[in-house]
Amino acid sequence: MLIDKTKLADGFQPFELLLGPGYMRYVILFSFLMVSVLGCRKDTLDPATCQVQNPLTDLPWLKAIADNKNNFSLEIEQGTYRKQTIYVVSTCVSCFAGGIATIYRCDGTEICRFGTYALEPNPSCRKIVQEEMTDRKVLLAR
Repeated sequence: MLIDKTKLADGFQPFELLLGPGYMRYVILFSFLMVSVLGCRKDTLDPATCQVQNPLTDLPWLKAIADNKNNFSLEIEQGTYRKQTIYVVSTCVSCFAGGIATIYRCDGTEICRFGTYALEPNPSCRKIVQEEMTDRKVLLAR
């Protein structure tokens, strides 16, 4: 439908004159895209990113491990693996025969465990720490 521009008062121009015929499909497409993009926003923290200030005090399961005085030789390391924050908890790091290292997700679930020296229950787990883990940071070493 074409609108006669001469019949409009005070320079008012409807969208048809500004955008041309068929503009409505673009408005609908734009609205759909905006709803799609904005509708996917999460207001809660993703547990895979471990968004905490101090993991040793803010993650209860990790705090329990760090506070356990029976772990006389303990190392806790934070890193990234497959775009997720992980924690490697190594016990008996300075023991002659070696100890066990366990890799955890942010929520405290175990990914895998491996031997640190002589023990080798899971070589593919060792590969995660030695080759695939990035952004390494030692949080605790005693």
